[in-house]
Amino acid sequence: MTDADALALCLAGRISAPVALARLVLGGVAPDLIEGRLAGAHGPDGEVLRRLLADRGALGRLAEVGACVDHGAHGRGALAALRDGFDRAAAISPEAGVAAYSLGDPELLRAATEELVAWLAARGLLRGDVLDLGCGIGRVAAALAPRVGSVLGLDIAPRMVAEARRRHGGSARFAVTDGTRLALPDESFDLVLAVD
Repeated sequence: MTDADALALCLAGRISAPVALARLVLGGVAPDLIEGRLAGAHGPDGEVLRRLLADRGALGRLAEVGACVDHGAHGRGALAALRDGFDRAAAISPEAGVAAYSLGDPELLRAATEELVAWLAARGLLRGDVLDLGCGIGRVAAALAPRVGSVLGLDIAPRMVAEARRRHGGSARFAVTDGTRLALPDESFDLVLAVD
């Protein structure tokens, strides 16, 4: 997807302004260039984009976060590279490190999490024991915990898990894993999630 596509989709109401902006920033498009391309855009989505563009500090942190994690890593060191990348991302912006479209804003992340929980509830999926793979800072696990029997959040990045425990340790369990040796009994979870 090109940066023009992300802007067009946003201005047509097909993707949200935060998603479009995250795609653009992570794609290396400078905020000034985005602003220039919005010059003739009118309507609520254009205004939201302009408002979000005003926080250049958040956009800079998002670009830093994006540079931390190589999702295309392969080979022997790929897991270690991902772990280290997500740990660096958590140090820069825990919120952006788990969901770029949050732009590092806790309120945007909270709203997206609520939307996900509502979607799961509408489908009758919130029951029993839940496994949250790639739990990051624990935002989904914590939102689900009051509505299900138990939640176990697993992540590859120790710094993410430490942040999850600090923020939500009383509502869910969190552990570090590289994902290669999940010694979990068959049928021990009613719902397995891998969000973002």
